[in-house]
Amino acid sequence: MGWKSMDTAPRDGTEVLLRVEMCAGIPGKCLVGHYMPGGHCIEDHPAIDSGWYFWNGIMFDKEARPTHWMNVEDNRPLVYLACPYSHPDRTVRVMRFEAANRAASMLMDRGEHVFSPISHTHSIAESCDLPLDWEFWQDFERSYLSVANRLFLLLIPGWSTSTGVTAEIAIANKMDILITYLSPEEAGVIQ
Repeated sequence: MGWKSMDTAPRDGTEVLLRVEMCAGIPGKCLVGHYMPGGHCIEDHPAIDSGWYFWNGIMFDKEARPTHWMNVEDNRPLVYLACPYSHPDRTVRVMRFEAANRAASMLMDRGEHVFSPISHTHSIAESCDLPLDWEFWQDFERSYLSVANRLFLLLIPGWSTSTGVTAEIAIANKMDILITYLSPEEAGVIQ
């Protein structure tokens, strides 16, 4: 965990977070990149120099020399717990809230740094009369997904038809976040 010296950085194409001396004239920036050996990577394309490349394939300029690296996951400290919530029946919403709390507790017991949006927002939404649908909460939840290294999907009834869960899965896939399915039994959720 944390920044490591460049002499220990992987040179197998693995994407890592790089701290660079300067990027676009700004010192001390961080970029996602990978090391590529020199030579021909694609037929009929000119040979490339070996070195560190941005994720989009543009080589670092001389001023952007990487000084340290870390695994991308080390910079995404949270795991995100997804489960269905919205339902016209308040009793169902409360049951889903309690299931999310039990699953979050189990993950915390395992040492995970969990963000459970349902655990966090249910009481706020109810006491402040906020909307309960995905449309209202999506930007909030997307920001937490952006710092998560894994999405745990709690497979309680309603997960496969939930608008929010469907969107969270799509966002996780787009952000290359690992998705792990969590059964109610494994999470200690009583149904």
